[in-house]
Amino acid sequence: MDAQAGAATKVKSLSDRNAGYSEVNILDALTDTESWLNRTRCFGPLSGYETKLDKPAARYVATVFSYGCNLGPHQTFVSPGAK
Repeated sequence: MDAQAGAATKVKSLSDRNAGYSEVNILDALTDTESWLNRTRCFGPLSGYETKLDKPAARYVATVFSYGCNLGPHQTFVSPGAK
């Protein structure tokens, strides 16, 4: 079996294995894991007081997304649909 045939077989096996899964929006996945794990409870002021942000969980999810995609806060803010 040559390299092209081997690569085609691997691609077909991967597509067969992933056939049962649907596409998921990355922001939906981050939001769902936040609601299940409440992982943003670890973020906040070091003083221990309540955060002064409006909707802190949504802001933390947006921050994780922007830094995870290597965008940064300003580029995420000015992107279309960010408001």
